[in-house]
Amino acid sequence: MSSQEQATSPATLLSQLRQHLGLDTEYTVDHDDGFTWWPNGTPIRFRWAGPRAEAVAIPTSRISFEIDAIEGIDVSEEQEAAALSFLTKTFNLFSSAVEDGTLRFRGTAHLLEGGTMAPVARLFNQAFFASHLIATKTSDIMPLLAPKNRGLFRRGGAQLVTREHPANGVRRNASDIPASSVQSLLDAGAVTTAIDRTPDVPSAARAIQALGIGLVASNVTNDEHAGATSFNVVIETRDATSLLEIQLDQTHPSLGLGMLAVLRIRFPEGHLHGSSEHLAATWNRLEWEQGEPIDLVGAWTPSAAGADVAYSAFYPNAAHNRDLARTVALEGVRRVQWVFQHHGYDTPFTPTGPYGRALLGTPEPTGMRS
Repeated sequence: MSSQEQATSPATLLSQLRQHLGLDTEYTVDHDDGFTWWPNGTPIRFRWAGPRAEAVAIPTSRISFEIDAIEGIDVSEEQEAAALSFLTKTFNLFSSAVEDGTLRFRGTAHLLEGGTMAPVARLFNQAFFASHLIATKTSDIMPLLAPKNRGLFRRGGAQLVTREHPANGVRRNASDIPASSVQSLLDAGAVTTAIDRTPDVPSAARAIQALGIGLVASNVTNDEHAGATSFNVVIETRDATSLLEIQLDQTHPSLGLGMLAVLRIRFPEGHLHGSSEHLAATWNRLEWEQGEPIDLVGAWTPSAAGADVAYSAFYPNAAHNRDLARTVALEGVRRVQWVFQHHGYDTPFTPTGPYGRALLGTPEPTGMRS
């Protein structure tokens, strides 16, 4: 076996992942395709798949996490859709799905052969925070169960999932966790990102403009002291209008400052793709199941101002680097292409003249609003 093949083998990659994250063996259970780790009473299942060479030019491996959050759910499809929309609008940090009466949180990251471990670190922070939400019964997630307020899952005996490690039970001291903590995320979110780690917004805008896809209108907003802080790109085709918007210094209700990316898609009036709720649920499920080489950081939501559906994702300050805005912008374009391919539309983009110019404004972001 060559050194390159060895570097991408499951055992080697998982070992690197465990070492990179500093996970302890006492509260870890190994599986053939990954491992489960107990940072608290809410275990996180990590899986490895790959490398895939047929979908992209560079062999790419996929790391994913999945957490069982609430079990015993027995509600209508309408209530389920409302609950999932609430989660996406509140957190913008993971995808959610209800399967067999259980609410699950999910996310993915993709590693290019020879690339950095930064996507994995970001994925771990997502997973750790999602597990923390459940274990601490945070006020951000309890509206799903509380009789007052929304209480969207309160019927049918729904309850938060807690499971002990099969051999060692519940972790006795959370301070023993030798990995990124929620407190480190909060600390990073309390201050502005250092200049050398601030996402380069102008380079993201230039990267999209260089693609020459459809009719692209871009707008870069600058702050007198911080430089460029946001941009939006409108991609119009004969089949849909898409608005991609990236904003720095947005405030998450739990994690403080970070970057918010929102991709809105609007189909022509009278389209036959189903309701916004159906589209969001379907696209979230397919992104998880099909394993496309696009990171699943946030989720699709039907709560999309001025559009049929939107993909919303938040990147806390702790995950920032200079190339983040450009990476996320290009992923937004790939996500649009994926949607088009799923519905049988032509790609690459072919403009046929403007419509839906209302999307050219600056609508309220999908996530992080009261």
